[in-house]
Amino acid sequence: MVGIVRGISAVVLGFALTASGESRIPKRAFEISDYYRAAAPGRPVTAAEGRLAVFPLTRYDLAGAESWTELWLADADDELRQLTFGRHHDGSPALAPDGARLAFISDRSGSSQVWVMSLDGGEARQLTDFPGGLSGPVWSPDGTTIAVTAEVYPECGGDTECNRTIRRSVDGGPLSVYVAEELLYRHWNTWREGRYRHILLIDAASGEVLRDLTPGPWDSPIFGSTGDAAYA
Repeated sequence: MVGIVRGISAVVLGFALTASGESRIPKRAFEISDYYRAAAPGRPVTAAEGRLAVFPLTRYDLAGAESWTELWLADADDELRQLTFGRHHDGSPALAPDGARLAFISDRSGSSQVWVMSLDGGEARQLTDFPGGLSGPVWSPDGTTIAVTAEVYPECGGDTECNRTIRRSVDGGPLSVYVAEELLYRHWNTWREGRYRHILLIDAASGEVLRDLTPGPWDSPIFGSTGDAAYA
């Protein structure tokens, strides 16, 4: 694990020095551009008894007002390998129990969906196409299913077409205002729009939604500030 941490630190330092164009920078006041020249690693997930880790790395283009997140692989022997490329947001890595497959959330198809790839290399494959997007993938112990969260209409649950139909009717409806009939109608700057966070179970091979594990007009899991998936 020490080697993995050292490797992640090396990646961040390397990006910062590359972006600055030099390895020795004269002393001066710290500026906001200095912050955005550094890459920001996220929380790693480990496998193989801690000898292998996958972590997200966010990079910034301050002039272009753009950011993107890549996934990197690190091992205890100080080997580093970039897994995903392009200016997308690839995050929430989840290693399969067999240690050979990786599931993650990416917006490269236009919405946040589950993608899977082999750690041996090759292209990532989009696994899901659920309206509104998904988050927080967690593998089942046997590697056949993946639990995720989604904002769904409670009358639809995990029914993909039902959620898509209602979403289209709302977007294409005659009203240009938001109508709320109950609390909590908004959380911070996000409107509920009649949807609730549910935990769905999807097939790890086809991406098909097998069932809604938490049906009903309530949030599961409830809001949390840690960012961790509060389910297993």
